[in-house]
Amino acid sequence: MKPLERPLRWVPDLPFPRYRHRLGETPHPRTHPLGHSFGVPDPHGSPLTQDNWRQHEAWLFGVDLFNHGYWWEAHEWWEAAWRVSQQQSTRHLLQGLIQTAAALLKWEEGNHRGREGLWSRAEDHLRHVGTGGTRCMGLQVTSFIQQMGRLWAAHATAPPTAADSVLPRLQLTDVDATPEA
Repeated sequence: MKPLERPLRWVPDLPFPRYRHRLGETPHPRTHPLGHSFGVPDPHGSPLTQDNWRQHEAWLFGVDLFNHGYWWEAHEWWEAAWRVSQQQSTRHLLQGLIQTAAALLKWEEGNHRGREGLWSRAEDHLRHVGTGGTRCMGLQVTSFIQQMGRLWAAHATAPPTAADSVLPRLQLTDVDATPEA
């Protein structure tokens, strides 16, 4: 996999949390008084659709968070959209990415069995979205599944750091939407 430079931001006006939550190592973001989101309202979202993804804050900020290794935080933002989205393909996409983020957290903590189970469920959801060249919300889903498969094959038990260039990135493409540096 070709090394990537710093991933671009889709929602540059929203700041990243002051730390990346690591299971068992950092204060729980929402329940611990020292958590970066303690006392902060849950992210809120409107239904994510093929028509609004280019401006959908919860979707795009989740992509930003994921691409910078904030996996727990990404899942929180996507869950906000998942809770209110009605279209099944959208729900499968979001659920698959939420479970991918959870799998990466388990992988990072060395929980191979947890990672495998979560990735298996994530992959099932993502495959429901489509096959071949299917693009959903700007994401080429099959390509992302393949990237994750290569990551697991190359780094089954020894994860690189979250900023490592071998980690898959959610690359959204659309001629009408371009991330800001």
